Amino acid sequence: MEKVMTAKYDQEISQATKGILLRKLYDSYSSYIKLCFTNMVILFMVFGGFYRSIFANGDTLWGAISPDDTFRARLENYRWLSAVFEGIFNKTGFLPALHLRPSLIFLIFSFALSLTLLQIAFWPLFFDVDFKEFSFRKHFSLRVHIYRLAFTVAFLNVLNCEFFYYTESMHIFAMSFIFMALGVYLYSKERYITGLIAFCMVSVTYQVTCLTAVIVMISYVYFYYKGHMDKRMFCRALFYAGTPSALFLLNYMTGPWILAVLNRMGFGGNPAKEVLVTMSPSELIRAYTGQLHDAFASSLNLTPELHLPLILLLAAALLVTCVSIKRGRIADIFTFLLYLLVMILCSFSLQIFVHPENFEVRLITPFTFMQAMLLLVLIFYSDASLLRNWVETASYALVIITVCFNAFFIQCVIENRLLSESLDYIYAEQIFDYIRDYELGTGNTVDEMAVVVDKNSKDFYSRVFFNKSTVNKRCYDRYTWAFLQYCSSFTSIAGSLEGRQYKHVDMDDKLYQECFEGRDWKEFELKEQVVFSGNRVNICVF
Repeated sequence: MEKVMTAKYDQEISQATKGILLRKLYDSYSSYIKLCFTNMVILFMVFGGFYRSIFANGDTLWGAISPDDTFRARLENYRWLSAVFEGIFNKTGFLPALHLRPSLIFLIFSFALSLTLLQIAFWPLFFDVDFKEFSFRKHFSLRVHIYRLAFTVAFLNVLNCEFFYYTESMHIFAMSFIFMALGVYLYSKERYITGLIAFCMVSVTYQVTCLTAVIVMISYVYFYYKGHMDKRMFCRALFYAGTPSALFLLNYMTGPWILAVLNRMGFGGNPAKEVLVTMSPSELIRAYTGQLHDAFASSLNLTPELHLPLILLLAAALLVTCVSIKRGRIADIFTFLLYLLVMILCSFSLQIFVHPENFEVRLITPFTFMQAMLLLVLIFYSDASLLRNWVETASYALVIITVCFNAFFIQCVIENRLLSESLDYIYAEQIFDYIRDYELGTGNTVDEMAVVVDKNSKDFYSRVFFNKSTVNKRCYDRYTWAFLQYCSSFTSIAGSLEGRQYKHVDMDDKLYQECFEGRDWKEFELKEQVVFSGNRVNICVF
């Protein structure tokens, strides 16, 4: 009996000790936990509407239909870590396109964690209170919350909606952002070796995030030296921002060689990266300036042309100029102009060399971080007592307006996506019902599918707005075979034809000339656009 009581007493002591340790651990990191939780709530409130979505984007359904292709795509882009995870997904069957909602939650959580790491990294440059000892009750101020909101613009941005359209890449985006923010955080704590490892992981996961890291690092140096131009600033900026850039270039330089070795070992992939820039310097400059206008006028036509990014840039430039003149430090103006130039070049550098003729939303993700850094400049300089009265108020207002602007139009994008999916859903159901009726009437079993597009087929429905690149691109399009295959394999939309597999074949030339050649439909006409021939369904997409 005594032994039992002793054991029970020891167990109670052990549990109490664990409780104390957990409590101490929570007390030590409660500020970090609360900040991350708050960020996650904000991001869920804004992007959570994507949870109602049921389809992958029309041209990314191959992530579910042909997962081996996505593995090869990672290798061709030298995303080595991504390729490893892609292989694991293929083996386990946990494909993001088939598990959209868990993938969505993971992506939003990764954004919240990355956002928190960046806020903590920059905290000492704006506030004297150590963040670990920071209390939202004791140290409450409008400036603290505006500072936090300024960072959210980098993640809570209309352009970032495209991340939610590439479901087969959601995990890759999530990991790359976490590694990027972790690298910045570790460098801010002067843990350069572990920070270097994090940046190395970025360069082999999703390379565009390297440019994002460069912009954030340049901004960190700029704030660290309070805008003063000196030799130390440039050396530190070169060391900070040069690290992810060097790893990014090293990956691309060694990529073809590594891929050639993998090809010999039996892995697929293109052994050499194609050079995409074929434009002359003058053509490149004209294309680049036109794209700059589009970017600063609006979020690539996803929002009305309110020129908010340009307003942020001009407001920051005006504020820095006024404060520098008042302080008698004219050199600070030139430092800021250099800072702007480097940020803009970093934001669009990949765009110039990959798609000089048109914007790809994902390729200018660093542009959203540039906007966040400009908002931080406004907050940083608005604290100067020389201009505190009106400038601080205007700066805070710009931050709030920018956040509300993005949040509102992200909701518009989501609602239009749901509208596009509803139309996809309706057309898919009608086609499946038509196939079933045909099979019942003729006794033929449809197992082949041929798809073409009409004379002026569009990527977006006429009733759907807020579209660009793949944002709100319809599923019922030139990839209709993949879309219907996805519906029959992984959803209940196919009804009694659920589980049916269709072989993708080319359309018979004679049938195409008789039924579809030169036709241009404005709306869906089932019996005109869907024609059967034996065991094959022929579809012409309007």
